[in-house]
Formats: sequence, C-alpha cells, structure tokens
Amino acid sequence: MAKRSTKRAATAKPHVEKQQETTPTNGKTLGGITGKGFMPGKSGNPLGRRPLAVTLSQHVRDIGSEVIDTATGWTRLDAVLRRLYNDAMSGKVPAADILLERGWGKVMQPIEVSWQEEARRLIADGKLTPEGVWAETSKLVSELFPEIQVAEIKTDMNTDA
Repeated sequence: MAKRSTKRAATAKPHVEKQQETTPTNGKTLGGITGKGFMPGKSGNPLGRRPLAVTLSQHVRDIGSEVIDTATGWTRLDAVLRRLYNDAMSGKVPAADILLERGWGKVMQPIEVSWQEEARRLIADGKLTPEGVWAETSKLVSELFPEIQVAEIKTDMNTDA
C-alpha cells in the first residue's frame, strides 16, 4: 500500500468546524448538514465575477482599427464600410438599412396623442379640474418627452378649449 505524500498532507485544507447555531424558526443547523454550506445573509460569491481583461466591444474596436492595406491606409473597419456601401448600391436592402440607421439614425415615428377629448369629458363629469389636467399633462409630457416645451402644450390647450 502506498504511503500518503507528505507534500500533499502539508497542503491539505484545515478542517472547518460545524456551526452549531440553529435557526429560530425550524431548529435546523445553519449551513446545511455539514455546516459549511450557504449561510443566511451571506453571498456565496462575495467578490463577484472577475472582470475581463478586455471587453468584447474593445476587442472588436481593436481588430477594426488594424491596418490591412498600407498603400491606402485602410483599416478593417474601412473595408467593412466600403463593402456595405457596395452591397447597398447593388440593391441589398439590409445593407442600406444598416448604413442609414447607423449613419443618420432611425426614422422618427410620429405618435398621435389624443388626450384632449378625454380630459374634456372628465371635466364635464366633474371628475377632473382644468388645473388637474394641466398638472397631469405637463408631468407626463416632461417625463416621456423631455425635449418638448411644456409651455407650448399649455398654450395649445388654452386655444383648443
């Protein structure tokens, strides 16, 4: 029978004592049967995942900035963009969509908001005051559309009444 290596015995983990505490509600030992399991209120991974040395987006940018043609100074990204332009010019709609959306932004979709008729009905029924309509409307508009001037809505509301 082989003897146990002294090196292995020296690096063996020290024995962890069981925690004899019990939870007040059910009388079970904390940490499970062995007492070394998950403890209430303590993370199983307190330090979290180790950060990556280089993020994927940084890696893609690094590869895209590599020069592939020294005569023209083109990078990989230049080649990809020129290929997209060629594909778009040959009639490939997905390539044109990618270029237009990334280069000039997506097309704004108009949104129709018809709140005035509902507000008039609630005011007529006595469930809402004109001041309440103004307060709620300005609050919602400023949250949803910060670029819209609330004063314009108030003027518009007064002229439609």
